Order: sequence, then structure tokens, then C-alpha cells
Amino acid sequence: LRPRDWSSVVCSSDLLYRRRGQIVGEAAYSSRLPGTVAFPPDLLYHLLADQARFNAEDYYLLHNHPAGSAVPSDPDLSATRFIAQRIPGLRAHVVVDHNEYAVILPPTARDGEATWHLIQ
Repeated sequence: LRPRDWSSVVCSSDLLYRRRGQIVGEAAYSSRLPGTVAFPPDLLYHLLADQARFNAEDYYLLHNHPAGSAVPSDPDLSATRFIAQRIPGLRAHVVVDHNEYAVILPPTARDGEATWHLIQ
């Protein structure tokens, strides 16, 4: 899972897994490459494995934008759509910065677009 146009998305991601509305697990994923911003190539495998390990019904993806704006980039939106289409249960993808955050909602149809809103 390392499409080249996602190179500006994240260097690490946190996921919160839920069952019956309660958080039942948390996991962090990283490419482990200093100065590199990319999903680890085995991210989908880990998402599925952790979803099963926590017996989770759904999950939230979280990553940071440390440059001063939580506005999602096109690669953020593409990543949300890509993951939501392959791993069922994505509730939202949250992008945080030091004073704001954005919530990206996954598409409702297989070829739909992800939508987002900014909270300051």
C-alpha cells in the first residue's frame, strides 16, 4: 500500500477499534523510515489482523499534519477511499494539527467521493 501519490499523506497512523460503540483496541502503524511520509506497505494486512484481534465492528483512522493546517489533501481523501473500499467498518479518518482537526467521512458508494469538514 504505497502508491506514489500518497507520499505526502502520513509517516504514521493511529487506529482506534470499536465494538458496540466502545473503544476495544488501539494500534499505531509507521513506515519506520525517518523523513519519509508513506503508509507501511503491509498496512492493509495489519488493519485486518488487528480488527480481528480486537473483535472490532468498526474503526477510526487518525494521522497528523504538523505543517499548520489540518485541511485534508487529495492523497488523504484518496487514502480514505482506498482503505474504506478494502477494509469494512471505517467510520472516519481524522486529520489533526496543533489547533484544529478535520474529519473525513468515507464514501457511501463504491465509486463515491469522501467528504470532510474542518473543526477549529
